[in-house]
Amino acid sequence: MAFGGVFDVAIIALVSKLLGVGGHINHGPFGAFGLPFFPPFAWTIWFLMFFYFMPEKLVQIVFFVLTAAAASVMFSNVLVNLGIFTLNYGKVIVPFIIYGVWFSLSASGYKRLKWD
Repeated sequence: MAFGGVFDVAIIALVSKLLGVGGHINHGPFGAFGLPFFPPFAWTIWFLMFFYFMPEKLVQIVFFVLTAAAASVMFSNVLVNLGIFTLNYGKVIVPFIIYGVWFSLSASGYKRLKWD
């Protein structure tokens, strides 16, 4: 849960509030202090599946992280087109960097916790 929900709240606060890169809009009564309630739960479920299916070899993990980041960029663009999410600095490169760093740090942390 720490890699998904907790990091999601931190990333929302850092990326959307401090850096102004993008963020959730139109969450209405399902949020507090400008932060939505449901995305942390969704990211927690995402990371449960992410860690469950994560391979053990380093080359496969790199490919897995890049593929997961690309899938997240595609899904965030769906949310942008639905008017639920906004991206202020491009729709591909900046989100891919954010998701890539997030997933890389999570995979690295999980690998260290699991295999050391």
